[in-house]
Amino acid sequence: MTPPIRLLLVDDHALVRDGIKAIFGAQGEFQVVGSVGSGEEALAFVAADAPDLVLLDLRMPGMDGLAVLEALRARHPRVKVVMLSGHSGDEAIWKALSRGAAGYLLKSARSETLVEGVRQAYQGRLKPSPEVAERLAERTFYGQLSEREIEVLRHAAQGESNKEIASALGVAQNTVKNHVRSIMEKLQAGDRTEAVTIALRRGIIDLGE
Repeated sequence: MTPPIRLLLVDDHALVRDGIKAIFGAQGEFQVVGSVGSGEEALAFVAADAPDLVLLDLRMPGMDGLAVLEALRARHPRVKVVMLSGHSGDEAIWKALSRGAAGYLLKSARSETLVEGVRQAYQGRLKPSPEVAERLAERTFYGQLSEREIEVLRHAAQGESNKEIASALGVAQNTVKNHVRSIMEKLQAGDRTEAVTIALRRGIIDLGE
């Protein structure tokens, strides 16, 4: 008899974890061995009792999903990690997959899609859903922002002026102005507000950061 696939659920919302646990609990081939609400708890659990696969939320307070993913891939490379997120932005998806996630599933997916996705990820690498593939294809239409430009965007998202951003970053105001112009060109935005909106939608920045 084939042993069940051992799953660890990581999400800061207990209600979400309970729902996912119920879905997989109805499937004989899976066993939910843990359910935790933070990245720190996830790393401690895996270190003590490594599961076969971690179903990991992207956005969590404190240590976010990407940080947890990187730590798991470095410390426990045999443990597969699937991101399960409500965020469908192309940059967020690309970051997760490029950092070693075995797949990216959306919380809006049907329960059978979720189960099949985890099954595929355990067996190899999960093929992106049509929605995820479409988001990734969108990424080719935009220029890639530098780390400094992303930093400027984070400040702009807080409503700071160029002068305030320049003071915070310790650079000249004209430097910030040039960064903002470059950001708008790369994101194909008409103004700062639209640039921030696009960056939030795509997952380039997060207001919770």
